[in-house]
Amino acid sequence: MCEILNAYSEKLVIARKPHRCCETGRTIEIGEKYWSCRGLLEDSWCTYRQCVGAYHFSRAINAASGECAYGFGEIHQAVEDWSEPAVACAWEQVMNGADLGLGVMKCDKVKGGA
Repeated sequence: MCEILNAYSEKLVIARKPHRCCETGRTIEIGEKYWSCRGLLEDSWCTYRQCVGAYHFSRAINAASGECAYGFGEIHQAVEDWSEPAVACAWEQVMNGADLGLGVMKCDKVKGGA
């Protein structure tokens, strides 16, 4: 579940050193674009780094659920909760480094999927 932050910012940046995506666990390599998301929770700042594909996927999942149902690091739970072949297929592609952009909820591998 998303936590309410006192302050929040996000920006697309280029990695100057390797980072780990908080959603996929994949290494964000030097020179790769990623989303740096910072928030103030109570009295401490936290930073989350998402590869571009995971950023789009998490935004699409939360938009489709109609609320901020899945916080940082919880998108894998959304895939289980939705239990739809197209969502699982799209997540598999994101886990392998794909950026499906706005078409994140579609998957060419699944016939008749959502």
